[in-house]
Amino acid sequence: MKILIIGEKEKIFPFQGLGVDIFFVKEKEDFKKAKAKLDQENYGLVFITQTIAKSYEKDLEDYFKKTLPAILVIPTLGEKSSEIYVRKILEKALGSEKLIFQ
Repeated sequence: MKILIIGEKEKIFPFQGLGVDIFFVKEKEDFKKAKAKLDQENYGLVFITQTIAKSYEKDLEDYFKKTLPAILVIPTLGEKSSEIYVRKILEKALGSEKLIFQ
């Protein structure tokens, strides 16, 4: 299973030595290229920094609905983890986040 990390260079650069693919996003054109790479390659797991996920939320909606690749939003320093992303992860894992949030 291939792993991809998408985010700002200064936030994901340390992951470069872990043997995973990384894609730096600074502007919209970078995100489009990252999305094209995601569509072309066979990734099983994709980590996206919270800042990028918020900026391109509409573009990522379809990926959150798919089983693979599993998309996980990682909070970056100074940001709080958003409940909406936790709900999306639980919904993907369990079929419904309502099993947890009742």
